[in-house]
Amino acid sequence: MKSLIQKGDMMTDEKQKEMQKKMIEMKMIENGLNALRQKEGELLGVVEDLNRTKEAIEAMEKYDGDGTMIPLGSGNFVMGKIDEPDKVLVGIGAGIAVTKSRKEAIDHVQERITDIENSLKTISDQNNQMVNQMIKLREEVQG
Repeated sequence: MKSLIQKGDMMTDEKQKEMQKKMIEMKMIENGLNALRQKEGELLGVVEDLNRTKEAIEAMEKYDGDGTMIPLGSGNFVMGKIDEPDKVLVGIGAGIAVTKSRKEAIDHVQERITDIENSLKTISDQNNQMVNQMIKLREEVQG
């Protein structure tokens, strides 16, 4: 009789350990999801900024040489003239900028947007996989 009780206790201990393991795994997935969501938010902000940049470069095509409002950021502008509206200084990283034509600058910005959108797709796929793992674990824990 005693051996049956001990076996039952061992099964309970094993089940508890398995439950704890699954709970820890769920917490790790939750932390991963939070990190993915934060990264996704940052990347969406970058895409928004790049789209505004692209629109500004495209708008320079209509520049007629008169004064214009030049954005400084945060809704602040300065009036000025653009001497060479067909040349754009494009940042390529590490504090380095190169001169490109307006079309090349637009293409460069669009490439960056596309790269980030691809990263966002990857994040979305990872997010879905993690959510599915979380659902499976919750069903196992509750089940």
